[in-house]
Amino acid sequence: SGVLGAEYRFGEHLWIVHPFVGLNVTTRGGVYGYGGFLFDASVIKRFWFTPSLAVGGFHRGGDKDIGSVIEFRSALELSYEFNNRSRLGVRFEHISNAGISNTNPGVENFWVVFSVPTSDLFGK
Repeated sequence: SGVLGAEYRFGEHLWIVHPFVGLNVTTRGGVYGYGGFLFDASVIKRFWFTPSLAVGGFHRGGDKDIGSVIEFRSALELSYEFNNRSRLGVRFEHISNAGISNTNPGVENFWVVFSVPTSDLFGK
């Protein structure tokens, strides 16, 4: 099924990690709300590598049974940052329940991601 997602990455950080929250909705009525932490590292000028870990709640709707309401997400993202601080990149993620239920097929998602600083959307 197709997926549309939105994520908010907080500007504040805890040590070297940033908290974030997100919501994914599938074309078959599945919903996954999550929160976690990411590490944002500049690899070379204007390119960012962002690994992240999250936990959240999954409502199946008419989508694939992935085994549990509680699901964990690990992701790797590589993006390019433009002059206005917006970014365009790709993300690979794995979602599974880490074996907390008898069924644990997991899912892999590949995303094209575009991020915009909230100050550009809502003002400073």
